[in-house]
Amino acid sequence: DRQLEAARLQTSQTSAERDARRAALNGYQRRNEILTKAGVGTDQSSRIQALAKAVEHIRVDDGGLVTPSTAGWVYGLLTSALVLIAGFSSWLAVVRGRRLSAARRMSELLGPVHDAKFPRNVGGNAA
Repeated sequence: DRQLEAARLQTSQTSAERDARRAALNGYQRRNEILTKAGVGTDQSSRIQALAKAVEHIRVDDGGLVTPSTAGWVYGLLTSALVLIAGFSSWLAVVRGRRLSAARRMSELLGPVHDAKFPRNVGGNAA
């Protein structure tokens, strides 16, 4: 009777708790059958069935939204995103390095530009 009341008052249970309660119910049913066949006790199967229904109607709550499979997907998605970002950054660095080295080679071939003289009064902007 106390277990039945406790089960009716409980709002949630974990999967492990539910499995433990089911195992206890199986033990109650076996002991009830043995005692009833031996004629030692009265049949308690209706009370055991009521307790079984109460246990089955308790909501199973195993930690909310994050299940192990959900966590695996989230970690996989984050890992993939980080790999893509690292790959893109590496590619960008290689391309930028090639452009800079090509510009550096061109400036070495052409020499310094500081000797160039620009004519004045060209283009109609005479002061």
